[in-house]
Amino acid sequence: MQDTSVEQISLTQMFLILITFEIGSSVLVGVAPAAGQDAWLAVLCALAGAFLLITMYLSLVRYGNGKNLYLLYEEFLTKWGAVPVGVCYIGYFLYMAAVVMRDLIELLDTAVYPASPNEFISFSFILVIAYILYLGVEVFARTTEMIIPYFMLFFLLMLVLLVINRSIHFSYLQPVLAEGWRPVLTEAYPKILTFPFGESIALTILMSQTAGQAKLRKFMWTGLLISGSVLAFVSVLQVTVLTPERVKRTVFPLLSVNRSIDVGFLFERLDGVVVFLMLLGLFVKVAALFYAGLKGAEYITGVGYRYFSVPVAVLVALTSLLLASDYMEHIAEGLEVVPYYLHIPFQLVLPGGLWLLTLWKRSRRPKASGKG
Repeated sequence: MQDTSVEQISLTQMFLILITFEIGSSVLVGVAPAAGQDAWLAVLCALAGAFLLITMYLSLVRYGNGKNLYLLYEEFLTKWGAVPVGVCYIGYFLYMAAVVMRDLIELLDTAVYPASPNEFISFSFILVIAYILYLGVEVFARTTEMIIPYFMLFFLLMLVLLVINRSIHFSYLQPVLAEGWRPVLTEAYPKILTFPFGESIALTILMSQTAGQAKLRKFMWTGLLISGSVLAFVSVLQVTVLTPERVKRTVFPLLSVNRSIDVGFLFERLDGVVVFLMLLGLFVKVAALFYAGLKGAEYITGVGYRYFSVPVAVLVALTSLLLASDYMEHIAEGLEVVPYYLHIPFQLVLPGGLWLLTLWKRSRRPKASGKG
């Protein structure tokens, strides 16, 4: 039986989820490494397009007036047309959750638990998320509120220690645009636009459950500006500490930045700090993607999403382990295949078509009322 209880989250909670979601795995794997010292420019260029993208998503949410993405497709395509689209979106959201899970597995295997089985890491993490979502989306939102202060504290601690350690060299940012705008724009579109900004299509499910819809656009725009600025700043930090060449060769740039810290005998190679920081961001991102997939299963079957939390969690965990034979293959797929064959259709093409249909229907409303 479908859960008919109304679950809502506050504007502040949605704002914090958006920021953590966008930063999420982006700070783990880095953004725009091919742009070198101009990576921060690539992020800002993509951020401009991201505002247009999230405005389109917000327009869909506002039009739906409480309906989530799946129900909006049903309104225009009928149930017969919406179900295949919904199944595809479920697969997309759960696949992306597995991709982020794989990032987490590789991080912990590299930095903290090299002797632990990947299966243990994957199943432990996703089952915690499944339990939290089983308790309800409101519990997930409150958990995010609890996470944010620690997220900010550990990030600021790392920044202060880098300054004290004199590890930041702004000369590494020069020359600016040495190879022109082409490498910058190539990284920005579609790579950074779709990862991480376009992945917020999953957050439309949560946006439709947010109280205070009249102020939602303001909160989302502000959250997007903050998260984009943080990503640009992290790009600057990585380059100014590691040099552009090392950023390109490093698997986890922010972890390498952290390892450059050496302040006396008190602070040295604080891997635990940066891993904990990334773990918090990855938790929110996996949970949001996982929830979007669960709500799709609820729509297709009519059975409450909580009943799917554990079996679907097992499926995501297994997928994360079978995605690729090694991490380099995983990264190559994420940079060269996923943006073009998954992100663009599910983030741009399908939502864009739905948005045009909503504009068309809105344009017909005055005429219909005039006839009545």
